[in-house]
Amino acid sequence: MKRNHGSVKLKCDQCSYVTKRKNHLSTHKKVHHDSEEFKCDHCNFTTKLRDYLRRHMKMMHGSVEFKCEQCTYVTKSREYLLTHMKILHNDLKELKCQHCSYATKWKGNLVKHMKIHCSDLEKFKCQQCSYITKWKSNLWQHKKVHHHDSEKFKCDQCNFTTKLRAYLYRHVKMMHGSVEFKCEKCTYCTKSREYLLNHIKIHHTSLEEFKCQHCSYITKWKSNLANHMKIHTDLKELKCQECKFTTKLKKYLVKHVKRSHSSLEFKCEQCTYVPKSREYLLTHMKIHRTNLEELKCQHCSYATKCKSNLVKHMKIHRTDLEELKCQECSYVTKQKDYLTKHKKIHHDSKEFTCYQCKHTTKLKKYLTAHVKCSHSSVELKCYQCTYATKSRVNILRHMKIHRLDFEKFKCQHCSFTAKWKSSLCRHVKVQHKK
Repeated sequence: MKRNHGSVKLKCDQCSYVTKRKNHLSTHKKVHHDSEEFKCDHCNFTTKLRDYLRRHMKMMHGSVEFKCEQCTYVTKSREYLLTHMKILHNDLKELKCQHCSYATKWKGNLVKHMKIHCSDLEKFKCQQCSYITKWKSNLWQHKKVHHHDSEKFKCDQCNFTTKLRAYLYRHVKMMHGSVEFKCEKCTYCTKSREYLLNHIKIHHTSLEEFKCQHCSYITKWKSNLANHMKIHTDLKELKCQECKFTTKLKKYLVKHVKRSHSSLEFKCEQCTYVPKSREYLLTHMKIHRTNLEELKCQHCSYATKCKSNLVKHMKIHRTDLEELKCQECSYVTKQKDYLTKHKKIHHDSKEFTCYQCKHTTKLKKYLTAHVKCSHSSVELKCYQCTYATKSRVNILRHMKIHRLDFEKFKCQHCSFTAKWKSSLCRHVKVQHKK
């Protein structure tokens, strides 16, 4: 007679961890309660699992590469190559969800997705806040980030710290890595192989586009369309408990609470900038990095320290790109987001109204900026002079005045100089217009 282990729960004798699998309990004890660590001979990487050390050595310091024969994808892992081939170059049958438009080639992903539609599924609640999830792994990650005074992983090259080792790997790779992946068909360049694959899929493949039946929204990602469709359904609106903000998507509510009502702040050590998002701080820190090479446009005088800005700018000079025309007026552009913004401002009747005054706008981000500037008591002050403002954009713009290393734009007709290109353009237009 076979013994049924399905209902047997194995408990850790040193903490509250519970699992149904013996190998999971063994791995848990090694990671959390075992003092032995395996160190990499080539860098500062340490781990409590020998398998993780082997994988690290293979991915970070190995010389063997596996190349895809159908595209430019290159990896140091045979498993990653097989996964890549299965997703992009295999005619596998798509597995579809019976309750929504979600589809995937991975059975495991479908099983995980189906939990969204199970109302009777056990929910995991955080005992220290109102966080609820249907996945135990999400609860564990939430507790580690928000409620545990656990060890922080520090970057050796800057002040970045995180409670998750995976986030440290991603930071080092993106901010300090020397390996770059270049697109063979345009000037796009990135330090992430995943970003390059996404770029190729969006811009250089003839993939089927998924269109919304209710509006002009178009995407090459089925998951994005499924997410977008929630806006048009009769889903219950999620309300913020501290203001009148409402949304149909939980992730937008979480993002709103984090940015508008959270006390968590990330401070810049070189100026007064204080964002509530680590991503914003990392982007901001590029302003202070004087050793960053300026990326210049080959066709005009445009220059920037941000690669994505240059890629976006280069679209202006590309003749092979299709021009996007507004169907209601003569507006023409080569960038889809510009067309979307134009339609919202000039042809959409929907407006966002400030709940503290009668101010209205057609863009939600403008309403957010209005509330901060007009109704917020928080002021951002310059530490080198008496200037103060309620706008982070304005304080960053003002700080350029005090930077001696910042490039100045010179007028070709007189001795006028400016730290902003817009100021130079305005000067030329007013003073030297023929």
